[in-house]
Amino acid sequence: VQLLDALGIVAAHIVGASMGGMIAQEVAIQYPDKALSVCLIGTQCGGTHAFGAAPENAKALQELATLDMSPQERARGWVPYTLSQGFRAEHPDLVEEYVRISALHPPTIAGLRAQWGALMSYDSWDRLPLITAPALILQGDEDVLVPKENADVLGVRIPDARVVTIPGAGHSLHFEAAEQANSLLLDFFAEIDAEVAGSE
Repeated sequence: VQLLDALGIVAAHIVGASMGGMIAQEVAIQYPDKALSVCLIGTQCGGTHAFGAAPENAKALQELATLDMSPQERARGWVPYTLSQGFRAEHPDLVEEYVRISALHPPTIAGLRAQWGALMSYDSWDRLPLITAPALILQGDEDVLVPKENADVLGVRIPDARVVTIPGAGHSLHFEAAEQANSLLLDFFAEIDAEVAGSE
């Protein structure tokens, strides 16, 4: 929000994926005038109303966040949980690119632990009806980290929301289905911008 202010941007389309989706929720809730729209990708509301990953997946992820390993090893370790099985089988070259990109700016162990703690304590369910911006919720139906039921929860709780499920996509749907996701986002932005222009 301070960056928007520093750049002189009055309001923007707020987009967040995974934990970034939780941050996007907070921007839309706490600073409604800053959000022209909010786009939530593969995220959840947290708390008791969220649908979590299977216990074995959650345990593996917690271990990945705490074990000492190289950036490449950690990035590769995430792959079974962030990219769908079908995508991994069909696009091994893109999987390698995903690992390469993910390892460019590796988080620290302390940072990963802090993120895990934030994820475990987050809960926006009671406050979701406060989101006044139009919302687009994108969800992969093969997401093993944030099950697709979470998109439905967000869609019901946020007053002006639409949910779009992308078949075959996993948690990193913006990588797996980049063209489709980008098209959906750009069309949504254009629609909202036209509505805003028409009301001025």
